[in-house]
Amino acid sequence: SPALPAGNAGERIACALTERLAALQKTAGAKVLVVALYDPVVWQDPSFAAEQRRQTQALLACAAKQRLATLDTFTALEKAGAGALYKQWHMNAKGNAVVADLIAGALPTP
Repeated sequence: SPALPAGNAGERIACALTERLAALQKTAGAKVLVVALYDPVVWQDPSFAAEQRRQTQALLACAAKQRLATLDTFTALEKAGAGALYKQWHMNAKGNAVVADLIAGALPTP
């Protein structure tokens, strides 16, 4: 069974977490980058993909509202041939390299 009931409870919790991350960023001085990653079903099921993208965009908007840096990997993964970037549920070495490069390019500079 799901960890949360159907609805937007997970979205509300995730949005509240961005507030906590923003507070930690301010007090600790460490920069935060909120990274949106996708499981392989996104590339296999268009209706699942649409819902995941909707939820992801909502979370990234919450993070941006808190002045956190954000990175949505969707377009880059799609361009890189997302189906070839996974080994079952997890990224393979090629997928990890793509994501690492994206993160390195998005990290705030000191």
